[in-house]
Order: sequence, then C-alpha cells, then structure tokens
Amino acid sequence: MPRKPHRFGRGICFRQNSPASKKKTQKCLDLLKIYSAVKQSQNLTLLLQKAWSYDQGQQLLIVGYFNAPHPEWGYPHVSCEGRGVLSTILSH
Repeated sequence: MPRKPHRFGRGICFRQNSPASKKKTQKCLDLLKIYSAVKQSQNLTLLLQKAWSYDQGQQLLIVGYFNAPHPEWGYPHVSCEGRGVLSTILSH
C-alpha cells in the first residue's frame, strides 16, 4: 500500500489504511508511523493531538520512535517529551 507522508510540526507521519477485517462493513485501521528526530525541538503532545484530529474518528494505531524516554516504556529516566507523550496517551 502506498504511504502518504504528512507533516505535523517537525514530525513526519506516514498514514496507511489497512482493513480491520475482511468484512466490508468494518472501518479501516489507520496506522500512523511517527519518527521524532532527537535534534529537532518539537511538541510531541501537539503532534499526537493533530494526528488524532486528522483521523476523524477512525480506528487509529500510532507507532514509532518518539525520542521521549519514560519509565513506562522501559527507560531508566523520564524526559519532558516522555511525560507529554504519556499524558496524551492517557487522555485518549
């Protein structure tokens, strides 16, 4: 399937529609793959919120490398970005 890059701030998302099931009545699952470069200053919370609003109620799976350390996903320390990503995840 073709990937469509979208820019949200300085992050880049690739959107890919994948059928959630073989039934035509089912919604598609949107897969957003996000890479957040460590040397670029950006607001990951805003990036994720824009991704959710862009999707407009479809089923959405966000994966990627956010460069946002937090103990919740195995890092020994937490960063400001990590706190923001966790907060955004918990609010959705």
